[in-house]
Amino acid sequence: MKVQKIRAEKTFVQGELLPDILVTFDAETQTILEVSDIHDETPITTGWLIPGFINMHCHLELSYLKAKIPPRTGMAGFIRNLIQIRSQTHDIHDDVLLQAAHDMYKNGIRAVADISNDHSTCLLKSNSASGIPEFFTFCETFGLNIEQVPTKIQTAQNVLQALPPGKASISWHAPYSMSPDLITAITQLSSHQSLPVSLHFMESKEEIQLFASGDGPLADFLKETGADPLPPQFGNSHVADFILPLLPKEARIVFVHVTELDAITFDRIRQEFPNRAWCLCPGANLFIHDTLPPADMLMQDAQNVMIGTDSLAGNTDLCILSELKILSQQFPDIPTHMLLQWACTNPANFLHMPHLGSISAGNTPGLLLLRQTHLDRISPHTQIKTIL
Repeated sequence: MKVQKIRAEKTFVQGELLPDILVTFDAETQTILEVSDIHDETPITTGWLIPGFINMHCHLELSYLKAKIPPRTGMAGFIRNLIQIRSQTHDIHDDVLLQAAHDMYKNGIRAVADISNDHSTCLLKSNSASGIPEFFTFCETFGLNIEQVPTKIQTAQNVLQALPPGKASISWHAPYSMSPDLITAITQLSSHQSLPVSLHFMESKEEIQLFASGDGPLADFLKETGADPLPPQFGNSHVADFILPLLPKEARIVFVHVTELDAITFDRIRQEFPNRAWCLCPGANLFIHDTLPPADMLMQDAQNVMIGTDSLAGNTDLCILSELKILSQQFPDIPTHMLLQWACTNPANFLHMPHLGSISAGNTPGLLLLRQTHLDRISPHTQIKTIL
């Protein structure tokens, strides 16, 4: 045992940033031993002591596409570029995936809720190598062709079986990319498990337009890829009216991006889905759509909000601090302690990772020191120093 102590200017404990907190930890096992307000000779360290971050939405398998897709193309443009580049690139290097995982750990991320559509990240996630985050995987599937539903489900199950037990679930992709039959098939699987599931939801104006009027860039893209005529769910409905009745009400669903979430749909989900969660990826939203989610509205459901990075195909880095900087600047009414709750505590609770997300005795959350904050806010100049 290698016992060390640290007393930062402020420490994030019990959902607040509190001054003069002494944290004792074992540097060998990275375990928190004691958290107290005892006064001793330990000097005050400049900065805020916080637990390690949890990245609640990532596509690690797309890391090889870093800087390959131009920004601000919109959803249809982004997907079109993604498919084109992937069709020309068949060699996904394991070292690129490992480097991205290492970079996340270096950026203070201690766990990742990752999306997988194939087996490319399974080996990495099955190893317990040091210097990479812990993973939970959403085995995602999509398809508008009803005849392909059994094949799609089997493919997702194959990925699921290649991952550690209890660390993965089969999840939906997005309302615009799935037939009702596929949604229902995934729902039937989800209803038999207590594991969390994921859904990209109300991510762009193009998605809203597709369901409302059956036209626009996303409609054009779907027609280009064979959905011509468009399936009947498009053209005369609200996306929420289509998808929400098909989802299991008691499931632990994280609604991801929600860039175009309106107040009516927000209230509806709060009423109908008691185990809901929200994940914001502001960096990716700016990169793809040049817009931001209604984070201020989501303050009304603050205990269920989390933060992700999305992928290196649609973001500049995999760094939760970068996302916090955007939210802190663009939404000054969101208190700093609430942003830290979204980045640490809430995702640990949602993923049932009680050893992470909070600085308390017995936990192994990692310890980070936030420096160069300004007026109790995370600023563009804020940096992290890793303690554990």
